[in-house]
Amino acid sequence: MKKKAGELLRLARNALEKAGANPVMAETAAKHLVRAEEQGLPTHGMSRVPFYCGFLRNGRADGAAHPKMVADRGAVCLIDNCDGLPYESSTWAIEDVIQRARRNGIGFAGITNSAHVGVLGIHLLPVGWALDRNGKPTTDPKEAIENGSLFPIGGAKGAMLALSFELICAALTGSAIGTEADSFFSDKGNKPKIGHAFLAIDPGALAGHDRYFERVETVVTTMLADEGVRLPGARRFASEKKMRAGDIDIADDLLAKIEKLAA
Repeated sequence: MKKKAGELLRLARNALEKAGANPVMAETAAKHLVRAEEQGLPTHGMSRVPFYCGFLRNGRADGAAHPKMVADRGAVCLIDNCDGLPYESSTWAIEDVIQRARRNGIGFAGITNSAHVGVLGIHLLPVGWALDRNGKPTTDPKEAIENGSLFPIGGAKGAMLALSFELICAALTGSAIGTEADSFFSDKGNKPKIGHAFLAIDPGALAGHDRYFERVETVVTTMLADEGVRLPGARRFASEKKMRAGDIDIADDLLAKIEKLAA
Protein backbone atom coordinates (compact mmCIF):
# COMPACT_ATOMS: atom_id res chain seq x y z
CA MET A 1 0.00 0.00 0.00
CA LYS A 2 1.23 3.47 -0.83
CA LYS A 3 1.48 6.10 1.90
CA LYS A 4 2.75 9.64 2.05
CA ALA A 5 5.94 10.26 4.04
CA GLY A 6 4.10 12.47 6.54
CA GLU A 7 1.64 9.70 7.35
CA LEU A 8 4.43 7.16 7.82
CA LEU A 9 6.22 9.62 10.11
CA ARG A 10 3.09 10.02 12.23
CA LEU A 11 2.56 6.25 12.48
CA ALA A 12 6.18 5.52 13.38
CA ARG A 13 6.33 8.32 15.95
CA ASN A 14 3.06 7.28 17.60
CA ALA A 15 4.04 3.61 17.70
CA LEU A 16 7.39 4.40 19.34
CA GLU A 17 5.82 6.74 21.88
CA LYS A 18 3.21 4.14 22.83
CA ALA A 19 6.03 1.62 23.30
CA GLY A 20 7.68 3.99 25.79
CA ALA A 21 9.95 6.33 23.82
CA ASN A 22 10.04 9.95 24.95
CA PRO A 23 8.84 12.47 22.32
CA VAL A 24 12.32 13.52 21.11
CA MET A 25 13.50 9.92 20.83
CA ALA A 26 10.37 8.91 18.94
CA GLU A 27 10.53 11.91 16.57
CA THR A 28 14.23 11.57 15.66
CA ALA A 29 13.96 7.81 15.15
CA ALA A 30 10.79 8.09 13.07
CA LYS A 31 12.30 10.78 10.81
CA HIS A 32 15.33 8.59 10.14
CA LEU A 33 13.24 5.51 9.33
CA VAL A 34 11.08 7.42 6.86
CA ARG A 35 14.20 8.90 5.26
CA ALA A 36 15.54 5.35 4.83
CA GLU A 37 12.32 4.38 3.05
CA GLU A 38 12.66 7.41 0.77
CA GLN A 39 16.17 6.30 -0.11
CA GLY A 40 15.01 2.81 -1.08
CA LEU A 41 16.38 1.07 2.04
CA PRO A 42 13.30 -0.64 3.52
CA THR A 43 15.36 -3.05 5.66
CA HIS A 44 16.38 0.00 7.71
CA GLY A 45 13.10 1.83 7.31
CA MET A 46 9.59 1.18 8.59
CA SER A 47 10.36 -2.51 9.10
CA ARG A 48 12.42 -1.40 12.10
CA VAL A 49 9.43 0.10 13.90
CA PRO A 50 8.16 -3.23 15.34
CA PHE A 51 11.71 -4.17 16.38
CA TYR A 52 12.28 -0.84 18.11
CA CYS A 53 8.92 -1.09 19.85
CA GLY A 54 9.98 -4.53 21.07
CA PHE A 55 13.32 -3.11 22.23
CA LEU A 56 11.49 -0.52 24.28
CA ARG A 57 8.88 -2.87 25.74
CA ASN A 58 11.37 -5.62 26.57
CA GLY A 59 13.99 -3.39 28.18
CA ARG A 60 16.59 -3.55 25.41
CA ALA A 61 16.19 0.23 25.05
CA ASP A 62 15.33 2.85 27.67
CA GLY A 63 12.58 5.09 26.34
CA ALA A 64 13.11 7.68 29.07
CA ALA A 65 16.79 8.16 28.23
CA HIS A 66 18.28 11.48 27.16
CA PRO A 67 21.89 11.61 25.90
CA LYS A 68 24.51 13.48 27.89
CA MET A 69 28.09 14.62 27.34
CA VAL A 70 30.44 12.65 29.61
CA ALA A 71 33.84 13.72 28.22
CA ASP A 72 34.82 16.97 26.55
CA ARG A 73 38.38 17.95 25.71
CA GLY A 74 39.47 20.13 22.78
CA ALA A 75 38.84 18.29 19.53
CA VAL A 76 37.18 15.24 21.10
CA CYS A 77 34.08 14.37 23.07
CA LEU A 78 32.12 11.35 24.26
CA ILE A 79 28.33 11.23 24.40
CA ASP A 80 26.52 8.71 26.60
CA ASN A 81 23.42 7.50 24.76
CA CYS A 82 22.14 6.07 28.07
CA ASP A 83 20.68 2.97 26.33
CA GLY A 84 18.06 4.85 24.34
CA LEU A 85 17.38 4.64 20.61
CA PRO A 86 20.47 6.53 19.40
CA TYR A 87 19.10 8.93 16.80
CA GLU A 88 19.16 12.01 19.02
CA SER A 89 22.68 11.10 20.14
CA SER A 90 23.87 10.66 16.56
CA THR A 91 22.45 14.02 15.48
CA TRP A 92 24.16 15.67 18.44
CA ALA A 93 27.47 13.92 17.72
CA ILE A 94 27.49 14.94 14.05
CA GLU A 95 26.66 18.57 14.81
CA ASP A 96 29.29 18.65 17.55
CA VAL A 97 32.07 17.00 15.54
CA ILE A 98 31.61 19.50 12.70
CA GLN A 99 32.04 22.42 15.10
CA ARG A 100 35.13 20.84 16.67
CA ALA A 101 36.68 20.32 13.23
CA ARG A 102 36.03 23.94 12.32
CA ARG A 103 37.69 25.11 15.54
CA ASN A 104 40.57 22.65 15.67
CA GLY A 105 41.05 21.36 12.13
CA ILE A 106 39.90 17.92 13.26
CA GLY A 107 37.09 16.62 15.45
CA PHE A 108 36.17 13.27 16.95
CA ALA A 109 32.88 12.42 18.64
CA GLY A 110 32.23 9.04 20.22
CA ILE A 111 28.94 7.57 21.42
CA THR A 112 28.72 4.92 24.12
CA ASN A 113 25.86 2.79 25.51
CA SER A 114 24.27 2.87 22.08
CA ALA A 115 22.27 0.52 19.87
CA HIS A 116 21.21 0.07 16.23
CA VAL A 117 21.79 3.41 14.56
CA GLY A 118 20.11 2.90 11.19
CA VAL A 119 21.64 4.05 7.91
CA LEU A 120 24.96 5.73 8.66
CA GLY A 121 24.92 7.47 5.30
CA ILE A 122 21.83 9.43 6.35
CA HIS A 123 23.48 10.62 9.55
CA LEU A 124 26.60 11.55 7.62
CA LEU A 125 25.19 13.81 4.94
CA PRO A 126 26.95 16.85 6.50
CA VAL A 127 30.26 14.98 7.02
CA GLY A 128 31.07 11.97 4.86
CA TRP A 129 32.54 9.14 6.95
CA ALA A 130 32.19 7.30 10.24
CA LEU A 131 32.76 3.96 11.93
CA ASP A 132 30.15 1.72 13.47
CA ARG A 133 30.22 -1.45 15.56
CA ASN A 134 28.64 -3.34 12.66
CA GLY A 135 31.94 -3.10 10.82
CA LYS A 136 30.93 -1.18 7.70
CA PRO A 137 32.48 2.17 6.73
CA THR A 138 30.27 4.63 4.91
CA THR A 139 31.81 6.94 2.30
CA ASP A 140 30.08 9.29 -0.06
CA PRO A 141 32.37 11.66 -2.04
CA LYS A 142 29.49 13.20 -4.01
CA GLU A 143 27.60 14.12 -0.87
CA ALA A 144 30.77 15.51 0.72
CA ILE A 145 31.23 17.83 -2.26
CA GLU A 146 27.63 19.00 -2.26
CA ASN A 147 26.96 19.35 1.45
CA GLY A 148 30.06 20.45 3.30
CA SER A 149 33.75 21.12 3.57
CA LEU A 150 34.71 18.21 5.80
CA PHE A 151 36.94 15.41 4.61
CA PRO A 152 35.50 11.90 3.99
CA ILE A 153 38.09 9.14 4.48
CA GLY A 154 38.21 5.39 3.96
CA GLY A 155 39.81 2.46 5.73
CA ALA A 156 41.62 -0.87 5.48
CA LYS A 157 40.14 -4.25 4.59
CA GLY A 158 39.50 -7.62 6.17
CA ALA A 159 40.63 -8.49 9.67
CA MET A 160 42.59 -5.25 10.07
CA LEU A 161 39.43 -3.27 9.27
CA ALA A 162 37.39 -5.27 11.79
CA LEU A 163 40.10 -4.76 14.43
CA SER A 164 40.19 -1.03 13.70
CA PHE A 165 36.43 -0.78 14.15
CA GLU A 166 36.49 -2.52 17.51
CA LEU A 167 39.43 -0.47 18.79
CA ILE A 168 37.98 2.86 17.67
CA CYS A 169 34.27 2.25 18.28
CA ALA A 170 34.42 -0.03 21.31
CA ALA A 171 37.74 0.51 23.09
CA LEU A 172 37.95 4.29 22.72
CA THR A 173 34.33 4.77 23.73
CA GLY A 174 34.34 2.08 26.45
CA SER A 175 31.57 0.21 24.66
CA ALA A 176 30.64 -3.42 23.98
CA ILE A 177 32.44 -5.26 21.19
CA GLY A 178 30.41 -6.92 18.47
CA THR A 179 30.15 -10.35 20.07
CA GLU A 180 28.82 -8.89 23.33
CA ALA A 181 25.69 -7.40 21.76
CA ASP A 182 22.71 -9.62 20.97
CA SER A 183 21.15 -9.50 17.49
CA PHE A 184 19.48 -6.30 16.33
CA PHE A 185 16.92 -8.45 14.54
CA SER A 186 15.40 -9.72 17.77
CA ASP A 187 13.38 -7.61 20.17
CA LYS A 188 14.62 -9.76 23.04
CA GLY A 189 18.14 -9.80 24.43
CA ASN A 190 20.55 -7.55 26.23
CA LYS A 191 21.02 -3.81 26.01
CA PRO A 192 23.53 -3.62 23.12
CA LYS A 193 25.73 -0.91 24.70
CA ILE A 194 27.74 -0.59 21.49
CA GLY A 195 29.71 2.46 20.38
CA HIS A 196 29.94 4.72 17.35
CA ALA A 197 32.75 7.00 16.21
CA PHE A 198 32.50 10.11 14.05
CA LEU A 199 35.55 11.84 12.62
CA ALA A 200 35.67 15.15 10.73
CA ILE A 201 38.67 16.88 9.19
CA ASP A 202 38.60 20.44 7.87
CA PRO A 203 40.60 20.62 4.59
CA GLY A 204 41.14 24.30 5.30
CA ALA A 205 43.61 23.26 7.99
CA LEU A 206 45.63 21.28 5.43
CA ALA A 207 45.79 21.79 1.64
CA GLY A 208 42.91 24.26 1.71
CA HIS A 209 39.30 24.02 0.57
CA ASP A 210 39.88 25.00 -3.07
CA ARG A 211 42.64 22.45 -3.58
CA TYR A 212 40.66 19.80 -1.72
CA PHE A 213 37.54 20.24 -3.84
CA GLU A 214 39.61 20.26 -7.03
CA ARG A 215 41.27 16.98 -6.02
CA VAL A 216 37.97 15.35 -5.02
CA GLU A 217 36.41 16.43 -8.30
CA THR A 218 39.33 14.87 -10.15
CA VAL A 219 38.95 11.60 -8.24
CA VAL A 220 35.20 11.48 -8.90
CA THR A 221 35.59 12.34 -12.60
CA THR A 222 38.24 9.66 -13.01
CA MET A 223 36.04 7.08 -11.32
CA LEU A 224 33.02 7.89 -13.48
CA ALA A 225 35.09 7.62 -16.66
CA ASP A 226 35.13 3.83 -16.18
CA GLU A 227 32.07 2.08 -17.55
CA GLY A 228 29.77 0.70 -14.87
CA VAL A 229 31.26 2.71 -12.01
CA ARG A 230 28.83 4.66 -9.86
CA LEU A 231 29.36 6.85 -6.85
CA PRO A 232 28.40 5.41 -3.46
CA GLY A 233 24.94 6.63 -2.60
CA ALA A 234 23.89 7.40 -6.18
CA ARG A 235 21.04 4.89 -6.15
CA ARG A 236 19.82 6.05 -2.74
CA PHE A 237 19.62 9.69 -3.81
CA ALA A 238 17.90 8.82 -7.08
CA SER A 239 15.36 6.79 -5.11
CA GLU A 240 14.82 9.62 -2.64
CA LYS A 241 14.14 12.11 -5.43
CA LYS A 242 11.58 9.74 -6.96
CA MET A 243 9.92 8.89 -3.62
CA ARG A 244 9.53 12.51 -2.60
CA ALA A 245 7.66 13.16 -5.82
CA GLY A 246 5.08 10.50 -4.92
CA ASP A 247 4.11 8.04 -2.23
CA ILE A 248 6.08 5.30 -0.48
CA ASP A 249 5.07 1.68 -1.00
CA ILE A 250 4.82 -0.29 2.26
CA ALA A 251 3.90 -3.98 2.52
CA ASP A 252 0.31 -4.38 3.67
CA ASP A 253 1.16 -6.73 6.56
CA LEU A 254 3.88 -4.41 7.85
CA LEU A 255 1.63 -1.37 7.60
CA ALA A 256 -1.14 -3.18 9.48
CA LYS A 257 1.31 -4.14 12.23
CA ILE A 258 2.57 -0.56 12.61
CA GLU A 259 -0.96 0.87 12.59
CA LYS A 260 -1.85 -1.52 15.42
CA LEU A 261 1.23 -0.44 17.39
CA ALA A 262 0.36 3.22 16.82
CA ALA A 263 -3.33 2.91 17.74
